[in-house]
Amino acid sequence: MERLLNFAGRVLRLVPVLLWWAVVVGIGCFLNLLLLKEVWPNTPRAEPVLVVLLAICAFLVPWLVAQTANRIAKILSLQGSLWCWLWRLITIVSLCGATLSTIIVGVLLLLALLRGGQF
Repeated sequence: MERLLNFAGRVLRLVPVLLWWAVVVGIGCFLNLLLLKEVWPNTPRAEPVLVVLLAICAFLVPWLVAQTANRIAKILSLQGSLWCWLWRLITIVSLCGATLSTIIVGVLLLLALLRGGQF
């Protein structure tokens, strides 16, 4: 149990600050969108702002998860364990997902601009 707690403490120190911010802001935007009529009844432009902030957070999270997994794999590579390969696999999968999401966001942005700038 002590080894697990030491590993968890080490992992939490390796998570970039920007990832924490992206997760917290994303959750806040999501909750505000759920309660839009109650929290922002007199602010009609709140919804587009919250949607853009949520999209930015959703765009950042896969890249930052890949960075975190890479940092963890570097630490575990010193020990030469099978866990290092697992974290390398997580890094590769999250980089592929981040690349795919970047392509999708780029295509959607291009389509929105071609449609007349309406998001």
